[in-house]
Amino acid sequence: MSSSPAAQRGASRLPGAPRRGSGHRGLALVILLCAQLMVILDATVVNIALPQIQHGLHFSATSLSWVMNGYTLTFGGLLLLGGRAGDILGRRRMFMIGVALFTLASLAGGLANSAGLLLAATHGVSGGAEIRRSDAPRLVDLVREEQQNVTRLSARRDELAAKIDAAHSRSSDAALAAMLKRSAELAAEAGISPVHGPGLVVTLDDAQRDANGRFPRDASPDDLVVHQQDIQAVLNALWSAGAEAVQMQDQRIIGTLVPRCVGNTLLLNGRTYSPPYTITAIGNAPAMQAALAAAPLVVLYKQYVVRFGLGYREEVKPDVRVPGYSEPVRTHVAQPLGPLGY
Repeated sequence: MSSSPAAQRGASRLPGAPRRGSGHRGLALVILLCAQLMVILDATVVNIALPQIQHGLHFSATSLSWVMNGYTLTFGGLLLLGGRAGDILGRRRMFMIGVALFTLASLAGGLANSAGLLLAATHGVSGGAEIRRSDAPRLVDLVREEQQNVTRLSARRDELAAKIDAAHSRSSDAALAAMLKRSAELAAEAGISPVHGPGLVVTLDDAQRDANGRFPRDASPDDLVVHQQDIQAVLNALWSAGAEAVQMQDQRIIGTLVPRCVGNTLLLNGRTYSPPYTITAIGNAPAMQAALAAAPLVVLYKQYVVRFGLGYREEVKPDVRVPGYSEPVRTHVAQPLGPLGY
């Protein structure tokens, strides 16, 4: 029995009947996913290879960032244009054109032997990719710069060590003995030698909460912590009273060492300390206590101790030990008058 065309069309829509082109759609989806994988993979490889790209093609940090930025900007600029071209010229045709352009540009980027060619290639590759911006080039540039500084300073150190060795090899035993004697004499004044004797220990601490876990209502955060000026005022008072040696925390204080405030912590010779801050001084304890009592900034700090609960304590000790300064002593302003004769 014959059936009409309308009946045949209706029969084609019966449940379970295979749709036309369903197999091609699955294949198309696989191809699109593979293409997107290659886009992301290509971007990731370039991002990982940035340090080698900078070294091989002599990029600066600013120029190196354009390897990725050019990729991103060109992608954003051509995204809408590519979609509209696909509507007009056909999506399959535009997809094939994009894959071909991507492949050729990737090949050109891989074979690039200059910065300009690589930047031009990344512009071509970005016709169908997306990439996250990275700050790695700046970090890499800083690391390489510091490595160069370390290499330069190491060479300078070796050069100076060679000069010292050469000078000592030309000196007589008497001259070397005289230099060592002079160095020993200056060690005590420079704070290099450890000392001990009667002294005073001063402790400063941040304000603590009361029994209810509260600070005074009218206190600001600056009122509740020890500042650099408070520590410096104590050190100046101790020096003015004739302290022979001063130690803060576990370090010897010398003329070129200054404690600095970093937030609510203290930076001393590259090391960070948290309160309480302990200052130990060897010398006449009564004289140092009198100097502390007369120092205006110390008096002001003691007022904050009473008002806001900052910590302050003085302890007289019959014998305290202050270590020697262990780091190299460098002069920043003073210059030697000339060669010393021995």
